[in-house]
Amino acid sequence: IDSQISPDTKVIIVDGSSLKGMHPGIKAEKVTEIIDHRIVDYVEGSFPKAKIQIEAVGAAATLIVERYMHSKKLIPAELSLLLFGAIVHNTLWLKSTNTTQRDIVALAHLAPSIPSPRIVTQEMFEYAAEAIAKDPASLVK
Repeated sequence: IDSQISPDTKVIIVDGSSLKGMHPGIKAEKVTEIIDHRIVDYVEGSFPKAKIQIEAVGAAATLIVERYMHSKKLIPAELSLLLFGAIVHNTLWLKSTNTTQRDIVALAHLAPSIPSPRIVTQEMFEYAAEAIAKDPASLVK
């Protein structure tokens, strides 16, 4: 990634608000925007050129869906699937205590464009379970 980041590259961090765990090639000065749903790791002023959107919703993907909804732009199919999966994963099918009405509305907005939503998410959770079973230590890395 270092060789792929040119001096004029702009970075948007989604579902994170610090450089902790990021690739070392990503520098704070290159970050133009932070979109996150948890304020836990954010340190005021750590991204001097970034617009910051950190709001208490169940998934950062909800914030992205809301942007599309407000702009009345169509969400590309591939992105809809990723956003749908992220909301389902972060809110545990809207059953987690962090689930908000905004997450419910965002998921409902995406659902019509997802073929077989239950099958898609079942496969997603099965894949995650298999990956964890293969390398349980990955949970604590």
